[in-house]
Amino acid sequence: MAEARPPDRLFFEAPAFRDLDAAAFTFAFELSYHDGSGQPIERSAFRLREISDAMSRSRGGEGREREAFATLVQPIRSFLDDVTMGPAGTNGRPALFAASGARPNARSRSVWLCRPETWQYEYENEVSELAVEPAQRFHHFRLRDSFAAFESGRIFYLLTLTQQAPGDEATRKGESEQADPDMACDTQRAPIDEYTVLQLQQLALDPDEYADDATYLAFCRDRESPVDTTRFLSLIQLAEQRLQELEANNAARPNGIADVMRARDMIADDCRRRPLTADSLQRLAVGIESDTLLGTADRVNRKFLPPDQAAASRMGWIARGKEIEDVKGRWEATFGNAPSTGGRRAHDNPDNSFDRDFLVFAGLAQGIPDFPYQDESEVHDSTRPAFMSVESAIYTHPRFVLEVAKSWRSFNTARPAIGTCPYLLLMFVVSLHDELVVAEMERVIDDLIYRPGAHGAQRTRSYPMSDVRSILIHAKAMFGEQEAILQANLHQRLELFRWSSVHRSGNIFRYPKERGALEAIQKAMATGTRFDRAHNTIDRMESLVEDVANLKSAYASRRTNGLLLVLAIVGVIGIPKSVKEFLETLGVTGIHKGWFTATSVLLLGALLWWFLSHWRRGRRATRSR
Repeated sequence: MAEARPPDRLFFEAPAFRDLDAAAFTFAFELSYHDGSGQPIERSAFRLREISDAMSRSRGGEGREREAFATLVQPIRSFLDDVTMGPAGTNGRPALFAASGARPNARSRSVWLCRPETWQYEYENEVSELAVEPAQRFHHFRLRDSFAAFESGRIFYLLTLTQQAPGDEATRKGESEQADPDMACDTQRAPIDEYTVLQLQQLALDPDEYADDATYLAFCRDRESPVDTTRFLSLIQLAEQRLQELEANNAARPNGIADVMRARDMIADDCRRRPLTADSLQRLAVGIESDTLLGTADRVNRKFLPPDQAAASRMGWIARGKEIEDVKGRWEATFGNAPSTGGRRAHDNPDNSFDRDFLVFAGLAQGIPDFPYQDESEVHDSTRPAFMSVESAIYTHPRFVLEVAKSWRSFNTARPAIGTCPYLLLMFVVSLHDELVVAEMERVIDDLIYRPGAHGAQRTRSYPMSDVRSILIHAKAMFGEQEAILQANLHQRLELFRWSSVHRSGNIFRYPKERGALEAIQKAMATGTRFDRAHNTIDRMESLVEDVANLKSAYASRRTNGLLLVLAIVGVIGIPKSVKEFLETLGVTGIHKGWFTATSVLLLGALLWWFLSHWRRGRRATRSR
């Protein structure tokens, strides 16, 4: 981590949205495994239909197997089966299952978010420092983690932090409090504001810088309010610690590693997981239920549309004007003319006339803490939703997805078990998987084109497709490594098909809203365009390689024909002699030597005439093209 620069500007946080009490943050980590000695294991795909059928049969099983289905599989499957085209393995649908069967209010699910007294961000080469209000430094969350396994063999660990949800403090029907050694822990409710959301977003925006830095943003798994700073964890440490607990399998309850992935041979017994790093953190999904935020999304979206389009695009409801005016009024009363204290002033730009709620929402939609300094064009670009419906709006960033909604039934119903909206979770992880698949395609294509011709001390320059070009240059050569080059090229293209092309997701959702939302996310991320471009590049490359291989084969055929011609000449010269010897065996004598010579010349001339006529015909055909 680079040493922090001294701040150029000193602020204290000036939140406009203080009552965000229904938010969930899902961090997606991709897991990788080795054979125990550090060597990569042979890659394998998952037959998810068979795995799904096996898990369904465990519903009627006994003991731990039945409990695993009831606590790990069914809570998520019950939401997704109704809205998808089929079970896991259908059109690219992954297998989604909970990481732990512990109760919603179990102690192991207690996580405190610990914000520092001050934090910094750098934007447009200026470093700003924000002082955090003491009441906003510690927030209690519930840990809701799960796993997503795809047919491609990719496995994601989904760590979800959610605020108090209805039913958190209730045990499942038929369960007794004393039967679980993971003692219950009461949730301590504290609404968050936009600055907490923005700081959590930075973990995904720049994981190398922040995700493993507990001084920037820390987590603590104490049951009560955290006081021991030595127990603070970074996000990477939190996820790693949780995975190690699941792998140890010491809890009385089922967990997703032992009772699903190892039980269904998704992870072999001799496989060991590589420790998580910043590179393991792939994306973030944020879900927030807030009528006020969605009202702001509606207003800022319509602000930049012509009046007739703005009226037509209204989402079917009118945001309560008084509620939004109250937000503005409270902010103006608290921070509008706030004096500078200790050299700090409110996080505001007096020269910016834009509504505060618009600026805040623009910052949330793109993860920009410097939102007070955005101009009109930046606010416009930041607040264009990828998808908008009557009850929700979705915004995309290369590193995260944000959905805000009102009266979010699926979100609130699923939070005790999943932590967030199951449909958002599925859309998020499917779009992430497809993006990683196409990114892998692009890396392989880049290697196919540039790696063979890379040169220089740092190998930063290259002669594109130099290996295929060398085959073209030496196509006439009888010997060389051309076949090995063609074989290596074919091998890479085959691997590209095996692990990338065939694993792009299809039409997963049954209903237009979810299907349209997923398509909108993938369109905003340009996933489809990248797939098409990658396949077009591969097709053109395959055509070129095939042409070069055909040319080499043509030269090889010409050499073969030349050798056959020599053999034919030798054979023709020997024909008269063979005829003479044959006649002599029949008793015919006195054959003149001149006849022998004349016959040989005649046959040889006929052969040469046949060869030259075909050679000239081929030359004329080539010149006429």
